[in-house]
Parts: sequence; structure tokens; C-alpha cells
Amino acid sequence: MASLLELNKNMVLLDIGSGYGGSAGYLAKTAGCRVTCLNLSVVQNQRNQTLNQDQGLAELIEVVDGNFEDIPAEANIYDVVWSQDAILHSCDRIKVLAEVTDKF
Repeated sequence: MASLLELNKNMVLLDIGSGYGGSAGYLAKTAGCRVTCLNLSVVQNQRNQTLNQDQGLAELIEVVDGNFEDIPAEANIYDVVWSQDAILHSCDRIKVLAEVTDKF
């Protein structure tokens, strides 16, 4: 899926439900784009930040505690919104898609 995106270093991507940040790390490393990881789990977010530091990606990846049903970001600031196996955990998927649409 990532290979279908034409990402570059001038783009900003939002990864909702990012978990430990595996997708974000891959996308930042291969495309050089900036990524905001949004995730509810403090433990996963801490691990995500540690992995980013260890891989030299901390300048490209920001980790934010938050809920994808109420994305804590301004409208229209992301070029791409990414999610892998996360939206299915929402009780209100329509709300998630409305939030994503507002940020993209």
C-alpha cells in the first residue's frame, strides 16, 4: 500500500492508531516525510518514541497521545492520513472518517 503513495520529504502524514509506530517509521525512513503518530496507549507511545530515537527518526516523527475519534489537530494540515488495522477498533467509524476528512 505504501508503494502506491507518492510520498516525499515535503509531505506531512497522520498515522491514526499508530501503535508502536512501525508504519510511521517505515514511511519516514523510505520517503523522508514527516509523520504524526496518534495513539491512545501511553505505553505504546513511549515505545514508539524510543524506537524513533534509536533509529534516528525522532526529527521526522511526532508521537501524540490522542483518540482518532477526536483528532487533536487543526484542519487541513496533513497531506495523507494513514491507518493500518486500527479503525476497526472504533465504536463510531463514521465519526473517525469525519475526523480524518477534516484533517486531510
